[in-house]
Amino acid sequence: MLKKAVLLLMAALFALGVTACGSGVTVNVTSQEGLEVPEGAADFLTAIYTTDQDGRYTAYLEAEETADDPDGAATAMITYYGNLSFSDLVTEALLSQLITNRIPYKYDQLYADTPATVEAVAFEAPEDGEEGCDFVVTLTVDGETETRTGAIRWEEDTALISSFWEAG
Repeated sequence: MLKKAVLLLMAALFALGVTACGSGVTVNVTSQEGLEVPEGAADFLTAIYTTDQDGRYTAYLEAEETADDPDGAATAMITYYGNLSFSDLVTEALLSQLITNRIPYKYDQLYADTPATVEAVAFEAPEDGEEGCDFVVTLTVDGETETRTGAIRWEEDTALISSFWEAG
């Protein structure tokens, strides 16, 4: 049953041809001098870490609550992932990975009672000499500041983000 739901989810996402829609949120973005980062990188990270961006989680909870059967609940989840604002900024393989690992759903759920808002995104060249960049995302959660760190990589020819790694 779960495998069927995941396959339905993936098929629906690709069939929908989901496009990005801006959230209108102003985020302070900085980049290490000389580091070239794709335009959509900050939008991608903002969408991952902003709780309930564009009402995606609220809509999911409402749809799940009114679902009459498991297929209705699966449809609610398909709609949730179909409303991600960064789908056209990442490769299909990364989108699949993010869905499988339930990101950004885990942040929407984690911060459901204390919303998280991205205030700043900073990009730095990786110390290990790898391609891509490291990131630091500064969040405001219930008036307190938190940070998330990790790395992203992208395809040179398309500038689509192909890898997302969060530091534990």
